[in-house]
Amino acid sequence: DGPPVYITEGQLRLSYRQEADQPSEVAASDCPVADDDLSQQAAAADCRGAKEPFHTFLSGDKLTLPPVSGEEFRARISLLPVGFRFDAGCSIALVMAADDAAHFAPNPTMAATPGATPPSICHGPGEPSLLWLPILPEPERRFKKPQSRPEGDKRL
Repeated sequence: DGPPVYITEGQLRLSYRQEADQPSEVAASDCPVADDDLSQQAAAADCRGAKEPFHTFLSGDKLTLPPVSGEEFRARISLLPVGFRFDAGCSIALVMAADDAAHFAPNPTMAATPGATPPSICHGPGEPSLLWLPILPEPERRFKKPQSRPEGDKRL
């Protein structure tokens, strides 16, 4: 409980969503996938089997956005790695934005197309979206958690 805490971010101009095989010098290991049926089905449905997305950003790999509003396409966005552990039972929110005017120039395609709407995220049983998070074993605690002091205890 409490206010949201910013953890990490990722970004991708959707016209550069084309993926390629990772060169060996940047290849990341496969993400471990939990043994439960839902996780296994999600990994099987993922186009690259839970591998980190690799975008070349080459002009030849540039893809146009669908001309028809509501037409679906796949885009995988990598988040910057962090050393953060969520405790069991924590709530996690994923916030997606169509632009970030404070850091990036506006998408010229959107500005040049009257009535254009930014892409939306498909979600639900018929329109699956995935957020891959690693599940790690519980760390061995080297120190005991501090105990709260009894009320009235004023020792330093």
